[in-house]
Amino acid sequence: MFNTLLLLQKQLVENQLAVVHSGRSWMASFEWQPPAGIEQIQAVEQQLSVSLPQDYQKFLGEISNGAVLFHDKEYGQWGFKLFGTTEIVEKRHEWQRSLPTSWESGLVAFGELFGEANALVFDTRQLTKDSLSCRVLESNTHDKFSDWVILSRSFHEWLEHLVIAQGQKFWLWR
Repeated sequence: MFNTLLLLQKQLVENQLAVVHSGRSWMASFEWQPPAGIEQIQAVEQQLSVSLPQDYQKFLGEISNGAVLFHDKEYGQWGFKLFGTTEIVEKRHEWQRSLPTSWESGLVAFGELFGEANALVFDTRQLTKDSLSCRVLESNTHDKFSDWVILSRSFHEWLEHLVIAQGQKFWLWR
């Protein structure tokens, strides 16, 4: 499920990778946390009153309990922060307060974008056909829920496409 991400991790030198965006080459930085235990994941689900997507649970429990991906440390204006079990509940409440929409119980903020007022959100009401994941959205503080951008059908698909796109917002490509 996370083969592309695991291949990326092998390519990192001191948790950095040279990437190219719009004709500019720069060093993207990555941070990984030790994997979470099943008890940590279950405690978060209980606090959220929502089941986390199975592919995200697998990421937390086997890959990293939160991560920073494709971060431009030089300017700090690019990259993705994926929340781990120690911050997802608090971050959900922060995003609920700052987003101009009535927060549905099935929405879970699982990450944010550096340099932007945008969150990465699971819509657990929109499951994949195999029920292993759910729709991934990008929210921002200016749009109502109906205008949030759909990034992918699933977390693992979004993550794979992000790695292939070298951390670019592939969902904006036309």
